[in-house]
Amino acid sequence: MLHIHRHGGHETNPWTGGESLLADAEWIDLVDPTQSERDAVQSLIEAHLPERDTISSLGFSSRHHDDQRVLSLHAQLYADHAHGHAEPLGMLVTRKGLVTLRYQSSRSFDKAVECLRDSAERVDGQDLLVLLLDAVANDVADQMQHIASDVAKFSDDVFEESNEKTRALRKKLVRIGQLEARLARYRISMLGIGRVVGYVQHRAPEWIDDETMACVNVLANDLKVLDQFDEQLTGKLQFLQDAVLGFINTDQNAVMKLLTVASVVTIPPVILAGVWGMNFRHMPELDKVWGYPMALGALFVSMLLPLVWFGLRGWISRD
Repeated sequence: MLHIHRHGGHETNPWTGGESLLADAEWIDLVDPTQSERDAVQSLIEAHLPERDTISSLGFSSRHHDDQRVLSLHAQLYADHAHGHAEPLGMLVTRKGLVTLRYQSSRSFDKAVECLRDSAERVDGQDLLVLLLDAVANDVADQMQHIASDVAKFSDDVFEESNEKTRALRKKLVRIGQLEARLARYRISMLGIGRVVGYVQHRAPEWIDDETMACVNVLANDLKVLDQFDEQLTGKLQFLQDAVLGFINTDQNAVMKLLTVASVVTIPPVILAGVWGMNFRHMPELDKVWGYPMALGALFVSMLLPLVWFGLRGWISRD
């Protein structure tokens, strides 16, 4: 699908044909385009649109290039929905406008288009590039802030006074994994945008003016702050994971302690029962009236004494 965006709220959505509409476009947005749409845009900008495999590549040499007429930039765009994955994003910047090539919907693009519609003056390619990158960075910051809020609430839940069992603690480990997965999606996009910004800073064409470069430098500083924020959230999630694993180990240790106490307590009566179960002919207590009550009492006392000893040493607690 091909979308045409202009300032002042004018938009053709989607493109239904006509070279005149494309010629006057400020921003051409290709979303999983057909071959006819690709051909029309390539004819307009007189440049080749990269294939999906090309903009998906992680190699530095294939990520960005410019010919002093068209600046080609590639990145990974995070998924808006929870179970999606990052998709490639291609950006071709010219003096007149911007061409984007993507394969999924994006909140960042919607916000950038809204800002473009509110603009009263015509914008060129470098302005649209800064507008789009800034929208992506702002959306990443908003989503990371939501994740930070969820992490804070989850931290309060983890360290709340409770006697949760291993099954409940395992669910918390799953929750930690889900939070980390959300953070990882935006981390990928932040890395891709960071590489784009770095390339523009050091390899910008001559027609990129100083005002645009100043905005790019500000954006680079914002990305550094987001990277530090990401490190803090990652460290917090690692701490919560270690804490939950510690609670699980403590719970398992309590079970092992209980089993240890039970095994030690039952050893003396087992020995006594084994002695009285021997098939010897001469065992005097077997012929006595008090023999059976005495045996039961001895078994009970042999179990009680280890329990008293464990209690005096503090080895038996309420947990």
